[in-house]
Amino acid sequence: FEVNGVVQFVDVRILAVDFDAVAQKTAVQIFNLAESTLNEVNIKMAEFIRFTPENIQALARRFELMQKLRIAILNNELTIALQPKVNLNSNKVVGFEALARWQLADGTFIRPDEFIELAETAGLISVLDKAVFEKILKASKELNAHGYSLPIAFNASTYDLLSDQYFIDIAEKIAEHGVSASQLVLEVTETQAIFNYEKINKNLKKFSALGIKISIDDFGTGYSSLQHIAQIPAQSIKID
Repeated sequence: FEVNGVVQFVDVRILAVDFDAVAQKTAVQIFNLAESTLNEVNIKMAEFIRFTPENIQALARRFELMQKLRIAILNNELTIALQPKVNLNSNKVVGFEALARWQLADGTFIRPDEFIELAETAGLISVLDKAVFEKILKASKELNAHGYSLPIAFNASTYDLLSDQYFIDIAEKIAEHGVSASQLVLEVTETQAIFNYEKINKNLKKFSALGIKISIDDFGTGYSSLQHIAQIPAQSIKID
């Protein structure tokens, strides 16, 4: 639209709700459903959305999964998979990347991008990160016992990277399990590295001083300057 001769652009999302689809809902519930749907679809950059009964089912499933995730974390039901890193010259495994996995009682696996986003929404991401990290330490000890002294890479949420307490908790867990910090690699995405750069870089230096290696993940997807990246105490970069 135009104001005083200057063209203005506004990002708009339109949601059409047929009242037949929400006939049994109160006005407040309808607005909540509409807002939740718009928030969900906003990520996909859709401009026009038609609300359907399937939207209600998707939101109900999301709420149900969130409740199950809370119980799964409490009962220590999440597991890890170790994805090998292979040297292409020698074809030898030189390390692993730990990936969080969640399997329901019926054998169904919930995608990591789905349950990690749920954990962030529910304020459970820090608890999840620490539960996964403890499993990584146990896996590292078991590998060492079988003669495989290989580094394992792990991820942390931006919330944890900004927290001084997270570093304290990680340092305490490493000491408790008797694992060498040099066998751990903290993977930080480029986007995380430049978010609140001063604070996160300060905390990354603490991990580095402890002996944990730092790796920058998804390099090339963000808009960080090489000057900033060069000041992060990283030993490796994974190029997207």
